[in-house]
Amino acid sequence: MANLWITGDSWGVLDKDAPNSHWVNYYKQHYKLENIYCLARQGISQDMINYITSCVVKNIKWEGRKEKWQNYDDHLIVFPTTPTRLTFKRFWDHDNFDPEQGPHNLNWQADAHPQVQEHPWYTNDKLATLESENFTSLQMDDNQNSETLKQFSLLHPEKFCEWRDNNHLHHIIREVQTCKIYGKSIPFFHEWFPDIASFKAPKEQVNHLDDKRHYMYWKELNKIL
Repeated sequence: MANLWITGDSWGVLDKDAPNSHWVNYYKQHYKLENIYCLARQGISQDMINYITSCVVKNIKWEGRKEKWQNYDDHLIVFPTTPTRLTFKRFWDHDNFDPEQGPHNLNWQADAHPQVQEHPWYTNDKLATLESENFTSLQMDDNQNSETLKQFSLLHPEKFCEWRDNNHLHHIIREVQTCKIYGKSIPFFHEWFPDIASFKAPKEQVNHLDDKRHYMYWKELNKIL
């Protein structure tokens, strides 16, 4: 059976209390897919989204992952993010980044909302080499990582982002058969519902929508699939 893979930022995460209410579940049912493998994360940078997406479609076998990407059967939905986010090393003086462990290199617990469902092969931040944060938020919240980021960039500017996968997202997925990019190949929620999007949902999930808005979005998306 084919599966649905998700990478990206908080718009793609699943809420622990209502994981089946996200519109991606309707998408899964529509295409008769078996599982959802969600690797989206709050506050993640585009560089890391690109890297994780690359790990998925290139079938990097990180710890715990046995499922393989099947290019002619599986579906991929990517939720891109703002360019103000960046990824940096959590510790300056050592680097345990493992290119064969993909998403496990990212600290998934850093500033994560407790209601976000963990990704399917989470290993309790065994490596956790990297942090992904919004630069503006770091400054406004007086986050301890703000000083870490500042000092590291001053002392080691040449190594600031050396870990990155330089492939652009579109280059990574150019041979992927079934891929949707939120905001590109399918519209943002606020593009279809500009008036509704400006009002906070009464029971907003960690992915910014509630059950009703997920279903509203799906009904419109279903018309163009």
